[in-house]
Amino acid sequence: DALAAMMSAECRYVDSCGHWIDGRDNVLLATRRFFALESGYRINEKSMVLHDGDVLVRGSVTADDPALTQDTLWLGRVERGEV
Repeated sequence: DALAAMMSAECRYVDSCGHWIDGRDNVLLATRRFFALESGYRINEKSMVLHDGDVLVRGSVTADDPALTQDTLWLGRVERGEV
């Protein structure tokens, strides 16, 4: 799985409401379950900025559920080659 290969075992996913999931296995499980419920979810990258290990992606989301469709930002941190 390409996503799992680049994730740190100690990663943390934080959503836009401030809720979080700790650990690669938990994040992958939640991600797979989400995509099973919303198979039309797509991230459309418009720009990406890299700075001192941080990655900021600006873009939009499209989805079958209109409530999920929005412009948004994602922030990732890369350490030792892992997110």
